[in-house]
Amino acid sequence: EIKYEVDWLQKMQEKETGAIYAGVTVYAKDGDSSSKVAAIYVEPTSLESGKAFAMALAKFSYLYQNYDTEYATGCLKAADRAWKYVELNGKDKIVDSMEFAAATELYRASGQPSYNQYVVQYLREEAYKTNWDDAAMMGCVTYLSTKHAVNRGYCESIMNFLMEKAEEISYIAREAVYFTAGNKEQDNCGQLLFEMMNLSIVNRIISNHEYETVIENHLHYFLGRNEKAGNH
Repeated sequence: EIKYEVDWLQKMQEKETGAIYAGVTVYAKDGDSSSKVAAIYVEPTSLESGKAFAMALAKFSYLYQNYDTEYATGCLKAADRAWKYVELNGKDKIVDSMEFAAATELYRASGQPSYNQYVVQYLREEAYKTNWDDAAMMGCVTYLSTKHAVNRGYCESIMNFLMEKAEEISYIAREAVYFTAGNKEQDNCGQLLFEMMNLSIVNRIISNHEYETVIENHLHYFLGRNEKAGNH
């Protein structure tokens, strides 16, 4: 199923430049979603779509190596082409979280030092501590997981930050009505899922019973043990 999606993603890459089209919008006739398609609009290429594509295809390339080496290698080449497009056309020299995540995946998949330069720049500035989003977390975990040379000091800083986040999430959950990290003012399932990703990563590393309980309570919350349960 994932390969099927990767096949589609590769159709979004411009052959001449390596740029990635940002998406596809389908318009229905007369605004009726049940009617036949009136038009299909391909969104213009963007640097952000290029970074996301490079990250996804590079990650897939090393996960799929044992199933189809030739296809996986092709995915890595496609990721590299998208990355080079971003390099050539990006004006901002500050590495953002998505660029960092893409660089870590490419470095893990290929071991090329050129990617690691971007990773090191981001980690040196500890940008993830002020902008802890999905891309920053995935990039940090990938950096911890790579078999290629890494900076142990940066790894230690990442681990300490992950541990602090886990403790913070666990503490808030202990005091909450539904034993979750959210509250009525912050009823955001997306944020809760992100926090459970964080907690699950740390629990994978240290196997903490308290963290397992917090994760389980969040699962109950998502499945209906919440303030909206009586309305369904």
